[in-house]
Amino acid sequence: MYKSIYGIVFLFVLILSGCKEDEVAKISSIEEDYKIQIEELKKENKRASDEYLRQLDEYSIYLQIADSNSRRIMRLISENDFAQLKSEFGIEATISDGKVFFKKDFDDDDIGLPIEQAAFHMSIAYFFILSNNIEIGYFLDDLSTDERYSVTFSFNKEGKFQYFASGDV
Repeated sequence: MYKSIYGIVFLFVLILSGCKEDEVAKISSIEEDYKIQIEELKKENKRASDEYLRQLDEYSIYLQIADSNSRRIMRLISENDFAQLKSEFGIEATISDGKVFFKKDFDDDDIGLPIEQAAFHMSIAYFFILSNNIEIGYFLDDLSTDERYSVTFSFNKEGKFQYFASGDV
């Protein structure tokens, strides 16, 4: 209500100050255009905010699932429970020289992980949501020697294990 009163007062002041009616109409038209633009920008801002919150929720859910699955896989490896690893995640693994080797579809060379490293302290190094999969990388810290290793887990969007990679940092 006050906005319309201010608008009327503004127009009245313009008329009294010597503005011609066509100038007043032009200014009034510009004012209406700005009001329309402001309303459209408010709606666009609301849509962008809603989309941001949706993506944030999606990101949080994917992060929680990937982190939980990765830590569970590492726990099963450190406990030498490879039957459960296969049952729960469908992961085929073989043990040789104290290392676990994962079978991968995309490469002939399996990357081995020393079983003892599976029990090291894990801290998230990175997390990516890609078009086809989700990757989460960790630093594995041997707190007794200050050595650091890295591992990467890849899952599809439904949380199914795809591949694993490990190495030194």
